[in-house]
Amino acid sequence: MYYGKLLRKGAERLILYFRAMRYLSFIPLLILFLFLPLLAVFFVMRENDVMVAAGYLIVYGQIVVPFFSVWWLIFGFHDYVEGDGAELLIMRRKSFLLPDAWILLFLYLVSTFIVYLAFSFFLPYMLLEFCRLAMISVLFFGLASFVLCLSRQLTATFMLVLLYTLFNTSMLQRDMSIVNLPHYYSFSLIAGLGDLGQYIPHLFLGIGLASIAPLLPQKRYT
Repeated sequence: MYYGKLLRKGAERLILYFRAMRYLSFIPLLILFLFLPLLAVFFVMRENDVMVAAGYLIVYGQIVVPFFSVWWLIFGFHDYVEGDGAELLIMRRKSFLLPDAWILLFLYLVSTFIVYLAFSFFLPYMLLEFCRLAMISVLFFGLASFVLCLSRQLTATFMLVLLYTLFNTSMLQRDMSIVNLPHYYSFSLIAGLGDLGQYIPHLFLGIGLASIAPLLPQKRYT
């Protein structure tokens, strides 16, 4: 009974988050279930080579999948950050990032897994690529959570995530086959579980930032 009540209240909060986002809530799903599949079909038809098409999809996937992993976090928690009565909401649920925001990330990663599972039937290494994207997405999630709690500004959080994405995809990183923090972007295929080891620091950093975020001093409202 107790756990059923918790699950029901959690589901009600999630519905409220998506209602607050309105049409914005569909954008990550459109990216995953429409844009990426169309991109895959385009490259397969253009290159007529599944390995080359997989390479292109990996390159573009590392741009859009992590970026949109924080979309629901940023826009779903608008009322906790900039909405009317934000102070009361923060006082009532100071640690709102745990577990609600993690659940939103989990739902996004489940959706991503479904898409990449479908890709795996036609393109090689896609399930391993999903594992890489999941760890990078946790890093993005931790970074966005930390900045959101620190600044209490949606625009600042969104711009930082955007700039971090652009920084990684620029040529500031000379060798795109080597991955070291703060970089995550790579042209290399994930051909085995051993290749995922270089993303473990990204995973733990994301978890650490997200765990610290609710403990940051709350902004006072006047």
